Amino acid sequence: MTTATMSDTRSGGLRILSWSTGVVVVAGLLLGVAGSVLDGQPALVGALAGAGLVALVLASGTAVVDLVSQLVPGLSLIVAMLTYTLEIAFLALVLVALRGADDVERTLSPQYFAGAVIAGALAWTVVQVRLAMSARIPVYDLPSEQPERDVSGPAEGSER
Repeated sequence: MTTATMSDTRSGGLRILSWSTGVVVVAGLLLGVAGSVLDGQPALVGALAGAGLVALVLASGTAVVDLVSQLVPGLSLIVAMLTYTLEIAFLALVLVALRGADDVERTLSPQYFAGAVIAGALAWTVVQVRLAMSARIPVYDLPSEQPERDVSGPAEGSER
């Protein structure tokens, strides 16, 4: 016995995106406040910049993959892998640019920046896994209502 529902359970991309981004921002704010108390304004700026960068990069990648999975589901895996690779490359370029910048340590703390990037990525991953595990994703699509066919016997003109 099955209970058919007409609700579409696959449209949770926005919910997952907002929860994940929110958790990264909260983690960055917490680290930033703790850093500002312990080490001053550069720690606050470093933590907020790191969390902001992670939230921006991961949210944009997730939004792209969600959009592609709705439009062309067959391409979603390749787009996900490509997006992940581009996210890592972009983060590496930002880190190289920050390392080469003059007097960056007066503006932001590299330790808190790195800590926020790591904490944000871990928080993002935990929320993604938690929401994915609790999502109700059907194994198969229920058939849409179609007019019933007469299966009592062969149709006229049939050779059976």
